[in-house]
Amino acid sequence: MTSATNTKSAVSALWLEQEILKMLEEAGVGRLTAENQETYLPQFVTEAQFRLGVALTPHLTAETAEELADLIDSEAGAEEMEVFWHKAVPEYDSVIKNALEEYTQECVALLQAH
Repeated sequence: MTSATNTKSAVSALWLEQEILKMLEEAGVGRLTAENQETYLPQFVTEAQFRLGVALTPHLTAETAEELADLIDSEAGAEEMEVFWHKAVPEYDSVIKNALEEYTQECVALLQAH
């Protein structure tokens, strides 16, 4: 398992769903129908989790990357992973915010094309 995919533990899927829906609405897409939520939201969340991991990973040092590997091996829970990411990446909140904003714009473009 990679650090990018393990970010799923650090960022709750429910929180991520809510953030994506909020950002899509703020971007002018409006509310997704129940059908569109069922179709698109799980895919959006999975991709967002991956992208957040990709955005966070470059901020790791060799030492924190080793610590992350140990956490992954021990199957650390969401709270432990969240503590790790905040400690390892002091700008965690802004990295998450920026990555989500960029990804949301791609989601908007996808939805507007359909």
